[in-house]
Amino acid sequence: MSKILCFGEILVDLTARGTPPSLGEARVFEKFSGGAPANTASALGRLGSEVAMLGAVGKDPFGDFLKKELGALGVTVDFVQRVKDKPTAVVFVALDPHKVPHFHSFGQGVAYNYFRVDRKVLGLIAQSKIFHFSSISLIEAPYREEAWKALTAARKAGLWISFDPNIRLHLFKTDRHAKKIILEALPYAHILKLGEEEFHFLFDGQKPEKVCERLERSGAKLILITRGEKGARFFFKGGMERVDAFAVKAVDTTGAGDAYMAGILNRVAEFESLENISREEMRELVRFASAVAALSTTKRGAVSALPTARQVLNFLNAQDRKKGGKTSCRG
Repeated sequence: MSKILCFGEILVDLTARGTPPSLGEARVFEKFSGGAPANTASALGRLGSEVAMLGAVGKDPFGDFLKKELGALGVTVDFVQRVKDKPTAVVFVALDPHKVPHFHSFGQGVAYNYFRVDRKVLGLIAQSKIFHFSSISLIEAPYREEAWKALTAARKAGLWISFDPNIRLHLFKTDRHAKKIILEALPYAHILKLGEEEFHFLFDGQKPEKVCERLERSGAKLILITRGEKGARFFFKGGMERVDAFAVKAVDTTGAGDAYMAGILNRVAEFESLENISREEMRELVRFASAVAALSTTKRGAVSALPTARQVLNFLNAQDRKKGGKTSCRG
């Protein structure tokens, strides 16, 4: 059975060619697979992890495309459901001059909102190791109830729960609604990743160390705060550390955070428990994830440049050689 389960939205990204002033002025779009949990599943499959996707697409050509794309990257798609009379979700994306994506989507009435947690899904959860999800699944009924059913089953079965909120405020009723839903889910997370802006949104300028200490007391084992090209901070075993980002020629940063999360989960899945990971090992683990994220930005689309584990290790060793340091990564 799969060690890692990714629960959530599967969708098509229609990305505007070039860097138009706005989505409304874009004329040509390219089709890519997308959806934050699906991107993480794709990156995990590419890295060689045992991973299954729990999500839904429509019975339409876009649904066919997404299942094929996920499967080709090594993701188990037996639990991707096909929903009759509900379209596969489509998101429009435009890149600004800094290659940062801006999204426009329609969250209501699309297939991913109609995933059902049946006995087959519950059986898979009970036999897995890690359950990864985002906040999108918690917004709208009936998806919200199904997400909580899966999350509760994962906690009862003793899975490590990974939460990347991946906040899209325009899909929530209000900002207050978004904050309430996400804060309710935080105590379930053993592994939590937040972008720096997301952290400030949720915690109103509170000091990161104090917030992380509080989250640790409520059950979090690893807390990651990503800062794009500025790198990341991580809180583990009572202390905060920083890890620099890698300089690459970025073409498209769509899905970089999802790839980063995959790098984390790919490495932690090899340990018997999170408590067994030393601070030095965690430092190398986070560095590995930073490399996965960096390499994922070198082509257009969220999954086009996803690296294999060997490519990541080769990249890290090359970075070490540039610095004249001793390489620490092995295959």
